[in-house]
Amino acid sequence: MNAVRRNLYEVITKKMSSFIGHSVTGVAIFLYLDRKISERNIMWLAWLIFLAIFPDTEYVLLWLAGKESEIRFTHSLIFCSLLPIATILYCRLRLCEREYKTVGIQVFVAGYSHLLLDMLVGVSPLPLLWPLNDTLFKLPFGILPSAGRIDLMNIYFYRNLFIESGILLPVYSLILMKNSVRYSEKRLLTLLHGCILMPFLIWGISLQR
Repeated sequence: MNAVRRNLYEVITKKMSSFIGHSVTGVAIFLYLDRKISERNIMWLAWLIFLAIFPDTEYVLLWLAGKESEIRFTHSLIFCSLLPIATILYCRLRLCEREYKTVGIQVFVAGYSHLLLDMLVGVSPLPLLWPLNDTLFKLPFGILPSAGRIDLMNIYFYRNLFIESGILLPVYSLILMKNSVRYSEKRLLTLLHGCILMPFLIWGISLQR
């Protein structure tokens, strides 16, 4: 059992994007369509972050059970659609048409964002079509670093989080500012964000996979 847990720990900490990257993605999805902060919206923000992280709960459950699975079934398009669909059905009678459409966009983007970030690591193949098909999909390259072994003494853990933040934060910042600044300012800010992004992007791509 200890060997299985060690193997799962290696998968969790070396072959996927970090929980911080997924959480930041959930925040960006929230801010893009709904920037008003209220008690209700904080709960909605927390739910979007949960949706963005949720597929990785498979690893936690397997680790607690001391079991190992070859198929990462939670990292499939169907599985990542379950909670978004349930959320839409729950909200259908509670929200006006405009809010309902916003909810639909946010929950599906949050759910599928997890698959996108893990694919961009370029290490672990994902069963995107499971259970209809067991074919595994993996990009022939990687952009984001893996999560890194979670250890306060592990310098690579901090390095990988630094690289991941240097890639994701400028991208999300550019998206969020799309409709909030004047055109003349947008060009300058785009250039500045690009200057920050490019070194981290090159660094991430150059990492050994």
